Amino acid sequence: MKKILSFILVVVFLFSCVSALADTQEVLAVGYVTERLNIRKYPNIDSERVGGYAAGSDVEILEVVNGDWFRVAKGYVMRQFVFLYPQYEEVVMGEDAMREEVTNVTFYNYSDLIPSNMANLQIHYIGYLASRVQGTSVSGKSTLWFQDMLPIYDILDGYAYFPSKRDIFKVKVSYFEGIEAVGPDYQILAAYRSIYFSSSSERKHNIELVASKLDGTVIPSGGTFSYNTTTGPRGQREGYQLAPVQKNGTTELDYGGGVCQVSSTIYAAVRSTDGFRVTKRSAHGQEVTYLPVGMDATVSYGSTDFAFRNDFPFEVVLHVTTSNGGALLVTLERLD
Repeated sequence: MKKILSFILVVVFLFSCVSALADTQEVLAVGYVTERLNIRKYPNIDSERVGGYAAGSDVEILEVVNGDWFRVAKGYVMRQFVFLYPQYEEVVMGEDAMREEVTNVTFYNYSDLIPSNMANLQIHYIGYLASRVQGTSVSGKSTLWFQDMLPIYDILDGYAYFPSKRDIFKVKVSYFEGIEAVGPDYQILAAYRSIYFSSSSERKHNIELVASKLDGTVIPSGGTFSYNTTTGPRGQREGYQLAPVQKNGTTELDYGGGVCQVSSTIYAAVRSTDGFRVTKRSAHGQEVTYLPVGMDATVSYGSTDFAFRNDFPFEVVLHVTTSNGGALLVTLERLD
């Protein structure tokens, strides 16, 4: 009886050791957080919160996910709020390079066309709506009215799928007056759209004012576009109005509130093609509501700029247009 009991104890011990080894995960990098940080069940800010890190805590990073999230022991945390210790920065950059090789592909199935994957999807078409039509979200839970030009991810089974705010919507292809393919062999190189229908009149004014200053900007081959240089100061004297802005982790009123939505929408378009190289970009201290996580670019005249270089062997013109009192469309087009 004692021998049988001893054998069982040995088996249990060995099984626990194997289980412990199976649960061991290699730590890719280590960072720290300055403020409390939520852990999400999935790499999506709308997913369930399963824990958190206190201010000053070290974070063991197991994997870089979609470029904008870190996988940790219990789930996922937003990358922009984790500060890497210097010895790990090169390792994580290497992971990014591998990610770019893997994700630089065309998406053609329904499982990819979900809001949590918006940061990875590329714009493949530009559609032209002759009249106002209603689009339905992929979840089927919400609808919005659309008009004018729409950047389209993909066309599946007679529907065009496109980004709007933080969701993906679809409209029947038959509603479009025309659809043009996007790519290096076509005039339109990149495009992105965001909406601001629910903004205050002051914020709408600022978005439309700064868009008018940016629209038509020509970027020479090898040249660099600077948001702050192109728009100039954005204060009361220049015609901007008081609207909410993010500063030091809080929201307050300042002149030019809303112009970051324009810089962010340009950034979202620029990052969808390899022909542009982002040289300056900073994320907001808080999540924004008008674009998917990781696709924002904050700006502040005199301090924080957004800039990118045109690596195409030809000039590119930036078009920033607003329509219907709440739709912002950015396109980057080839100039021969």
